Amino acid sequence: MPTTPLSQRRSAAQGRGCLVVFFLLFFLVGAAGSYFTLWRPLSKLVASWSWTEVQCDVLSSQVAEASSSDGSTYRVDVRYTWTAGGSRHEGNRYDFMVGSTSGTAGKQKIVDRYPPGSRVTCWVDPDDPNEAVLSRALSPVYLLGLLPMLFLAVGLGGLIWTVRSGRGRTGRSEERRVGKECRSR
Repeated sequence: MPTTPLSQRRSAAQGRGCLVVFFLLFFLVGAAGSYFTLWRPLSKLVASWSWTEVQCDVLSSQVAEASSSDGSTYRVDVRYTWTAGGSRHEGNRYDFMVGSTSGTAGKQKIVDRYPPGSRVTCWVDPDDPNEAVLSRALSPVYLLGLLPMLFLAVGLGGLIWTVRSGRGRTGRSEERRVGKECRSR
């Protein structure tokens, strides 16, 4: 009865183990990225639809630049105050997306709508009057949150493929062994 040498079985199992770790890392990076760039901002956006509308006073507005060795990125930076819960509060949240992106033209159009000294509408969380937002609109920038989903999909697909292909090989070799034993009888 021929059998697969132990060294070959260990080598195949180690290879599958490395693939599992590799695809698991892809999956975890995709899951974390999706949470912070898509699910969390979208859930905050949906929750804000029930927030209280108040008037805010714009203190300053600009397109803020963040520079790094890879270049510059930009974000909307509007500072404003509002009164809620009997207290005056200050914030600078334009929307629920975090970070900055390239390009200034679209951001400058937004900043131009909020000149310093103007009174604008903002929405305040009734459960936490320290939290407010200027825009509750679903903008195309939220689509950037879909990018980590690629990592999530590759990781999940790779994990499924690795586990299934490992089982398939073991199952086929076992079937061949049993089949040979049956023929030799």
